[in-house]
Amino acid sequence: MKLFALMFMLMISVNSYSEVCTNTYTPQALYKEGIKKNIHLLLKDMEIQAIDGLIEDARKIINPELEHFTTAGNQFGDRNTTSESRIWFNLQLGNKRNKRGQVAMAEKEFSQAELKQLEIQFKKEIFLGILRYKQISRELGFVINLYEMVEKLSLRYKKVGYLTPEQEVEAGTLNISRKELEFRQASLENESLLIRRFFQKMINEQCDVNVALNESLPHTSWPDLEHFTYEPDKSINFKMDQILIKKSQFVFDRENAQKYPDLKVGPVWQLNKLGNREFNIFGVGFILPLPFERNQGLRSHAQMNLERAKRTEEFNKTQREKEFIFRMESYQRLRTKLLAENDMEAYSAMTVKYNRLFKRGLLSTGSFLNFKRELLNLAVKVHEVETDLATHLMELYRLNDKSTDGFVAKVLRL
Repeated sequence: MKLFALMFMLMISVNSYSEVCTNTYTPQALYKEGIKKNIHLLLKDMEIQAIDGLIEDARKIINPELEHFTTAGNQFGDRNTTSESRIWFNLQLGNKRNKRGQVAMAEKEFSQAELKQLEIQFKKEIFLGILRYKQISRELGFVINLYEMVEKLSLRYKKVGYLTPEQEVEAGTLNISRKELEFRQASLENESLLIRRFFQKMINEQCDVNVALNESLPHTSWPDLEHFTYEPDKSINFKMDQILIKKSQFVFDRENAQKYPDLKVGPVWQLNKLGNREFNIFGVGFILPLPFERNQGLRSHAQMNLERAKRTEEFNKTQREKEFIFRMESYQRLRTKLLAENDMEAYSAMTVKYNRLFKRGLLSTGSFLNFKRELLNLAVKVHEVETDLATHLMELYRLNDKSTDGFVAKVLRL
């Protein structure tokens, strides 16, 4: 019985494994699906829709309040019952309703700006993820090519019955290189898998995600941003600071309005069976908070938040200007360095020449391997610089609130 249960569970696991599916996306399709299905963007949009209920509640018409109470008892030996009904209209003075609506509107506006900020951050993560995926694909090509060469050379030494001391050293070096390349390949494959898992989570995909890269496209072309100037009022962060000041002002106005009394107006119907007397009365009442300064702490809190929002806006404006200068200088410096010394095609062409020299015995195994290894290390450094350039580029566009969609996609050749 236990054996049958074990076989049954094994069949289930095999069937579940066979159901694993894979969907392939182009970078463009991956980007569009990510924007459409990202859970964080969807939740933020739901939060914005929920604020509409607060705005509607703040601006709704004045609803009347119905009060009814009955008293019964004996007076002068006679049983007496008195009933009274009131419909009150609560008139809020000090423009309280409108001020609550202004706070809710400011909260919605701030949430919309946060959604825009999330979109920009999300676009950055997508672009950097796709860029890194392309880089890993290139690095894996270098590693696999080098590994195959090392494997062939190692087999050549294994076929030789006797090795000179120099050949033994070379054979040992090849074994070390093979092991290093195995680790390097495994590390790159794991990183590639993690990125694809990130894409899978990003678009809420049930199947595994594979990215179809167009290798025929030219390499990334980095534009010159010499005439790209800082426009401080265009940043989404600047807009958020401004909205926060406005919201803080509305909150202060809302709390300050609480010091005004409210007015209750409405008719009163009263029936007193004692002597069959009936009264129709029109009532007016005031709702006056006691003590008068009962929300003084809330007003002080709101006023302090307003001052803090203003100070924060001034500080952030200065910091963003400094960040723009830093990122612009960093971008231009790295771009100049990369374009001046990054001629990967020229270095790769040298491989053909070194291959001929190695086959003719004019180049030692160690020297040839060193050249190939250094070429791989150069590719890795170039990729690191490209990642820094892409990060600076997108941050520069974020600071000026320029769309990164088409421009960055064109720069990264996606």
